[in-house]
Amino acid sequence: MDLDKLSFDFTEYERYMFEGSFVLMRETTIQGKEIHDNYFVNRKILNMSVQSLSKKMSKMIDLFMPVSVDDITSRILNAHERVSEFFKSVANLIQPEVTIIESYNDALSPLSLDSLDLAFIVSPGKAFAVEGERVIHIMKVMNSPPWIVRTGSVLRYLRSHIIKSFELPAEKSVLDLIFH
Repeated sequence: MDLDKLSFDFTEYERYMFEGSFVLMRETTIQGKEIHDNYFVNRKILNMSVQSLSKKMSKMIDLFMPVSVDDITSRILNAHERVSEFFKSVANLIQPEVTIIESYNDALSPLSLDSLDLAFIVSPGKAFAVEGERVIHIMKVMNSPPWIVRTGSVLRYLRSHIIKSFELPAEKSVLDLIFH
């Protein structure tokens, strides 16, 4: 961020740097067998970039759709519906024996689920296999999208529903321990 363009407001500078501000985002949609990628660039961040970067970043406007932070936030908040529907349609088509969905950023789940056999909660050095029905129950009770619910905030409600715990040596993954 260019402090000069922020009127030397260091608090504002820290907020942008701490929270992060998206520069470029790709949104992929799948309809049938067709994959479509849309690219969005944050028009506000382009205007606040340092001079040496602004020329390069302005080229992005020619290639990608400039949008506001509110537009992109709305797309992100509503994306779960498309992701959930896509997941259900693919699962119905291929009928997998095992489906593994990885969450991120301490989110309970990246999408809404109707059923779940097991959930694995991973922490540094340890993983826990938890009853899936309990996780589904918590998703319903929290009455919030599961990608907003922090796993850490509901751990105490899952503790008595742990089926097994695994020590995680640094050189092994969770999947290595489960399947071997």
